[in-house]
Amino acid sequence: MLIKDIADEIFHELDEPEDLSIASISFWLQRNIGSLNSSIFTCYYLNKENGELNAELSEDEIAIFKKLFFIFYYGKQVKKSLHAASFDHSVIEVQEMDRKIRVTNKNEVAKVWQQAKKDAMEELEKLKGGYKRNRANPKMVTGDDDEIGQIIHKDDFGR
Repeated sequence: MLIKDIADEIFHELDEPEDLSIASISFWLQRNIGSLNSSIFTCYYLNKENGELNAELSEDEIAIFKKLFFIFYYGKQVKKSLHAASFDHSVIEVQEMDRKIRVTNKNEVAKVWQQAKKDAMEELEKLKGGYKRNRANPKMVTGDDDEIGQIIHKDDFGR
């Protein structure tokens, strides 16, 4: 799968946010291949000729790469919400006769984004653990379990 295809999937999984484009996601993915390599002990890199990865990513690797982006995006949203909260007024709800105006509390929005980021980080740890377990191979086999042994038959009375 190409980087731009992964970026397209991410864009649609985030429900096509207005503050994000497939190109910006693709750029982030290209610049953060080292984060993927560090997370799962791989050695992917971009080819200089076509700007794509040197090898095909597995489904597990794609899921981990996407989760890394989600953590980045949620962190960005937390910062944006907290920055907006610094200019926010303390009015949450105003009611006059039959009209009601409710203003979203930016601190609460930041808390929601922070929880989403925390959840994504926990999911990332689970994905990495599963990936490492599935890729693990035994380094050596000890004992004589693989050798054919002799079976000694004793007589019926144990003599």
